Amino acid sequence: MATLEVKQNMTLSKITLFEISSFRYSVPNWEEKKAKLVKMLDSVEYEWHMCSTDFYTSDGRAPYFDEWYSIMKNDLDNVLPHLGLHYHPKEFWHLWSQEYKGNEFHGPHNHGNAVLSAVLYLDLDPMEHGGTTFYAPFVEPLIGTVADVTAQVNEGDILFFPGTLLHEARATLSEKKRKIISFNIPIKLFNPC
Repeated sequence: MATLEVKQNMTLSKITLFEISSFRYSVPNWEEKKAKLVKMLDSVEYEWHMCSTDFYTSDGRAPYFDEWYSIMKNDLDNVLPHLGLHYHPKEFWHLWSQEYKGNEFHGPHNHGNAVLSAVLYLDLDPMEHGGTTFYAPFVEPLIGTVADVTAQVNEGDILFFPGTLLHEARATLSEKKRKIISFNIPIKLFNPC
């Protein structure tokens, strides 16, 4: 067994070479906003693609975008400036909703580059459902495995993350609906002063 001889004047420090940030925002006045969002989605017709979604019927920009934005505008105005990015105007954003129950899932995927992606957890029972599961974009260097982590979120949270990050909604065994609103905000890759 190898022994590391530690000298009295030696300093050994751990340096994190890579870090991937995501941000969780808990929406204030959630019950009031949830009621508006649920009403907004009442007439949405979903198609089944491993889960029920309106992504494909709206080309990624739901017809209720303006209503959603008016409900969430103050929250977005409060949060987005603190994330350190520069965004394209809302006319370029994408928005859709999905719901899952009874073994439905959305397998591993990403949303592409140059976007800040987000999930708003509209209906989420912590006893029945989990948050989004993310996969590290590189293998663990010593043993070659890929780490995964399931975001710890609550109903009324918005989780912001890099669009290129591989993620999935794992199958729910519950017959209770798990519903999300997801959106992508294109980022400007540079900010000309």
